[in-house]
Amino acid sequence: SIDIFKAHHAEIRTLISSTSDYLSEDQVVPNIDALWKNLQALFKIITVHLNTEDTLLYPEMLDSDNSKVRHLAKEYQIDMGWIVDSFKDFMEYWSLPKITSDPVKFRHEMHKIIHSLKERIDKEERYLYPQFELAVPEN
Repeated sequence: SIDIFKAHHAEIRTLISSTSDYLSEDQVVPNIDALWKNLQALFKIITVHLNTEDTLLYPEMLDSDNSKVRHLAKEYQIDMGWIVDSFKDFMEYWSLPKITSDPVKFRHEMHKIIHSLKERIDKEERYLYPQFELAVPEN
């Protein structure tokens, strides 16, 4: 069912919102522990979401008789890989000491990640999931 993916999106949105609360200029350093906890939770749910899509969603779509559905699945799978790689690189680079020493750059980079995630969620819910539901009606 597509519901699991939508539940992941709801959790990601909640984490984005709470993370964003700490991204104002004077909030990063004083809230570094809560911010870091949110980033770890966000990375975890994104990883789970991607693995679930790779296991359940994309194989069904790639097996579709509809070439449009197969093409869309390939396109989204590649695109999501890029987003996850970017976020993984971000998490590997931004240690607590680095965030504390350059909160301005951290905020700038985090805003880019948030924008990419919001854009991707919107695209999945508007285009990918409806195509999945049409191509695989029993789900």
